[in-house]
Amino acid sequence: MSNGNKQKEVIKFIKEEKLQVCAIIETHIKAKKIKDVCDKVFGDWEWITNSHYSTNSCRIMLSWNPLFAKIQVIQVTRQSVFCYIEGLQGKVKFFCTIVYASNSKDERKMLWKKIYMHKRISGNHPWALLGDMNVTLNVEEHSCGGSHITEEMQEFRDCINAVELDDIGSLGFYFTWTKSLKNPKAKVLKKLDRVMVSEGFLDEFADNHAIFQPFLVSDHSPALLIIPSNWKKKAKSFRFDNYIVDKPEFLKEVEEGWKV
Repeated sequence: MSNGNKQKEVIKFIKEEKLQVCAIIETHIKAKKIKDVCDKVFGDWEWITNSHYSTNSCRIMLSWNPLFAKIQVIQVTRQSVFCYIEGLQGKVKFFCTIVYASNSKDERKMLWKKIYMHKRISGNHPWALLGDMNVTLNVEEHSCGGSHITEEMQEFRDCINAVELDDIGSLGFYFTWTKSLKNPKAKVLKKLDRVMVSEGFLDEFADNHAIFQPFLVSDHSPALLIIPSNWKKKAKSFRFDNYIVDKPEFLKEVEEGWKV
């Protein structure tokens, strides 16, 4: 976002994809230029950044169309923006965490702690987590492969398992980061970017999915979270507490109920 040509590409992308909420990470915009750039790119949209947590440049920028969405910002940190998104022309409501994880393993530990807190706040409500995790989840998510789960990967896994998030069904690119966008011979590719959602999100919204598009002006693939405007609430699965199967009368009750 640091020069005019890249800003034009972002403007074009927002229009072509008909975005109503847009998060941009690793913007490379200095604090004194943020307002001018946001006014140019987003126009009448509302926006916030986490620039006051970074001494070099803005790390996360979040903008939204106030005619279509209302966003309540809950917490802003150096590596994440946690908010509540409400669509004004439907029943779309969900918690959302935008992530730009640090290159530092120790700093990422602080991010995982924040994500634990976001889980406690969102509870069983729909929740989505999107962005650059700066670490892979599985060994096959590195083009050069690997033979074992590293300590950093395990910490990420432990966090995701604890907060019960999973990758949403997606289309497009599998490897979302390239080591050199300008070098066509660059062979190092990784899946660093993810769109992850809670079970509550899947229960609430039908036909939702993600698309990882071709690289534009960044070495990261643009990620889209699609919630169809004509969505229908997904029917919830039948569930019960599995401890009741140990009760002596369980099978008899099921048999009698099945006859009915």
